[in-house]
Amino acid sequence: LLEALVEAAPSRPELVRAIAAAPATRQALLRLRGGPLREQCPCLAAAAVPLLSAAQFPQHGQHHATESVASSDWGHTGHDAEPPATAPREVVKYGTDRRLPMVFQAVEQLSPPEVDEGALVAYSLMPVYLPPDVSPGVCHSGLLVGGGGGIVEEWDLDAGLRLDRLRVDGLEPSGADPLCDCDVVSLMAPEANARAGLFEDVAVAVVQAPRDGGLAVLHRASGSADDDEGGRGGFPGRGSGATGAWQVETPWPPEKPTSGWKRLEKVSRGEFLHSSVSLLALGQISALGSCEVGLYDTAGTFPRQLTAFARHTDLVTDVCAISAQSFASASLDGSLLLWDIRVGLEPAARAGFALSGEPPRGAGTGVGLCSIAAAHGRGLLLCGDLSGGLVLFDTRALARPLARLQPARGALVRLRLWEECGASGGQGQVGGALIAAAASSEDGLCSLTLSGPISGLASRAGPPLRALRSSGGEGAPPLCYDIARALGGGAAVFAACGAEGVTRFRSTRSEVPVGDT
Repeated sequence: LLEALVEAAPSRPELVRAIAAAPATRQALLRLRGGPLREQCPCLAAAAVPLLSAAQFPQHGQHHATESVASSDWGHTGHDAEPPATAPREVVKYGTDRRLPMVFQAVEQLSPPEVDEGALVAYSLMPVYLPPDVSPGVCHSGLLVGGGGGIVEEWDLDAGLRLDRLRVDGLEPSGADPLCDCDVVSLMAPEANARAGLFEDVAVAVVQAPRDGGLAVLHRASGSADDDEGGRGGFPGRGSGATGAWQVETPWPPEKPTSGWKRLEKVSRGEFLHSSVSLLALGQISALGSCEVGLYDTAGTFPRQLTAFARHTDLVTDVCAISAQSFASASLDGSLLLWDIRVGLEPAARAGFALSGEPPRGAGTGVGLCSIAAAHGRGLLLCGDLSGGLVLFDTRALARPLARLQPARGALVRLRLWEECGASGGQGQVGGALIAAAASSEDGLCSLTLSGPISGLASRAGPPLRALRSSGGEGAPPLCYDIARALGGGAAVFAACGAEGVTRFRSTRSEVPVGDT
């Protein structure tokens, strides 16, 4: 009945909003992703899914502009995501001013270098939890690795074992068929399971081929033989019908075009919106040459593009979720845009790159942007460009940056940003320093420690510190494509993939104070 109502009244948005606001309808649609309801009611799903998360949030104008950046919960459930016109400066502090910066040191190599015959050329990483029955009695921390030939591998970080290996086209990786001419350039999954300490049951691989690109959807088998027909034996705990074995639900390239399928010339990176199990934003170039961010619903049998945000003039290199309704996008055209799916197809805000007292620099830096990262729940956004420049923003006031940090050497192809645990913050403070991990085209994996007030932040933080070898020396840095922070708590563990395969890093304090570097 609801499907018929939506199909018969497409011009009645209040009807769709009422359906999305009904608790029973919202929970059913979110719970039954990929189920019969989504297959039988495509119009209802396409209309209601973008409003499912927004329905439980207050309207614009309820956020207090006097709240500090660090103490704000903007982006958390129950708070509005609309950026206020102004935000306080200088009084904001990021935890205690620790003099010793964080530096990464290699611990072990999880996979052989890519020069070895048969080794995976790793381009993308995603931290996961492993199902308990994969490693009995323990919920281990794992890692999904995507790379050349359309291959995806799963590793147990605690045991240092490779558990699974599959191809995004659905064929057997060890079969006689040659590897597909495509690369897995990004991996993503909804954050809900990871934040709850549960293993992921759905993952999406962003696949790029020489002439086109798209999305492949993976899911974990439930354990019945029918769900794992044929099996992929040969790895510990994985066989035919093994609970937790990854299956290719929607292969790429698709066997045949389906209704709503859209050909893409190029894809980059994407991320699921916060608190959503099906909505993701992806940087892409359409077959017609439009540089855009596609909003996808992955709850059906194939990813369905709901709409596209097309205000960039060059490739969208990175997309970062800010809240349940908003995300940021960076482009090679030098622009950083903030989008809100409740506002429409126009940007909710455009970043300015001129500090206070400097003349305006227009919409961008003049240098292509290649990576962005957000500190979850803190309203902070770190942006990196092709020349190594690093700029820190408050997502609620993008007109001017909070700070321009000391640059890295080479293009910053990947950034990660999180809050270090262990220190307690007071009024206007974060409970710990902010740690940034950066993948530089010249220096490989680097770290940056941000703490104290905004004033003088760039000089205190110093330049990004290059990761150390396992022996303690720096050595020649390997090319690094992606960075992932392992799940599971405790000491931060990193796995960076590049020309030397996948390597585990540990976090340690530098012996040189930040001010002396």
